[in-house]
Amino acid sequence: MSSFENEKANLRKALKKRRNAIAFDENNGQKIKDRFLEHFKFSAAQSIAGYWPMAGELDDVVLLSCLHQLGMTCALPVVEAADSPLVFKQWQAGDKLQNGPHGTRHPEEAAPIIEPDILLVPLLGFDLKGARLGFGGGYYDRTIEAIRSRKKICCIGVAFDEQQCSAVPLGPHDERLDWIVTPTRAIQCFR
Repeated sequence: MSSFENEKANLRKALKKRRNAIAFDENNGQKIKDRFLEHFKFSAAQSIAGYWPMAGELDDVVLLSCLHQLGMTCALPVVEAADSPLVFKQWQAGDKLQNGPHGTRHPEEAAPIIEPDILLVPLLGFDLKGARLGFGGGYYDRTIEAIRSRKKICCIGVAFDEQQCSAVPLGPHDERLDWIVTPTRAIQCFR
């Protein structure tokens, strides 16, 4: 393992510990929704992809459900193959979900594929320049790079305030986020 990979691995361990120490607040999903609606202008014609929260991740389902009610097309990610970009399938509250790899949950096979205009991204850590540290699989980096090669997309990290770092190490394939939304603020990332 290179010193760069070792640095990221050590930071991941520390950030998992930090995130696991955050006290559970059942209102965090509502807070994320409120911050999003306060800071972002969107059109019902746009599509947004979120994620089904796994252990420790902030809940974005309240926000997605609200945006669906406002007329936006919502989607969740599907891992189709290792080392490939994610695919997003249409989802709304009440839809059945299937189990996926790495503990994920995703829409059923027949759900339509959506290419989102806005992407909500889970993470372990972030900095104010939009650098993001994920779990190390590279799925979101590959996905963001692929979509940005075809169209403009707004990528928004969803995190606890405590996940902020002074600097996240970036490699050549790491994609930066445009914004970070936490339960208390929305942060525009400056590069």
